[in-house]
Amino acid sequence: AVVRALGKDAVPHVPLLLVPVLKRMSDPDEDVRELAGDAFSELAPLLAIARGAPAPAGVPADVVSRASEESRVLEQLLDNSSIEDAPLPFELKGFKLRSYQQDGVNWLSF
Repeated sequence: AVVRALGKDAVPHVPLLLVPVLKRMSDPDEDVRELAGDAFSELAPLLAIARGAPAPAGVPADVVSRASEESRVLEQLLDNSSIEDAPLPFELKGFKLRSYQQDGVNWLSF
């Protein structure tokens, strides 16, 4: 509800908030897990919009850098079409993986 109330003002904060919220989704307290799940479901769709948005004023550069890398990983998790094909650790002579098989290798490598 807080994210919804903030609306577009929440966008620059999304990359900074998503991973900490995601971590709280495994909290031992059921109420914390529920709140974190609700917050994540509101924040995740805003991640694509937040890409390229300037960081909020006063946030240290190292925090912005870490949040940027975490956001990239989360974007790949939420939209696996941007994940590059992972190579197999062995050669398939005369065979090529089907697309769904390559998707499985990509997911396991991710």
